[in-house]
Amino acid sequence: MSRAALLQGGRDDAFRDVIQDLVDFSSRLAQIRETLARQVGLSPPQYRLLMELAHWSQTKPTVGEIAEALNVSLPLHYHRDTPASPPPDWSERSAMPRIGGGSICR
Repeated sequence: MSRAALLQGGRDDAFRDVIQDLVDFSSRLAQIRETLARQVGLSPPQYRLLMELAHWSQTKPTVGEIAEALNVSLPLHYHRDTPASPPPDWSERSAMPRIGGGSICR
């Protein structure tokens, strides 16, 4: 690190410690999200999508807006301004017909 504002006594140890703390904190948040997802019967990606849809619940986001918020890319056949489908009715769940269990919305 060569930026003077980030150096203490010519060293960047404090800056590196802050970065490591942020990485550790991020990892812990990911573990908490995974635990919450499992407790409600979802995979971590499903939980992340559900939380993002809850965030957008008062608006009608496009597929592109949701993809951008999730930091994922869209398949080529989607246009960024395609209206997103409303979330499924999570109250009607049944067993998924695949190995590994899970559930599916109808």
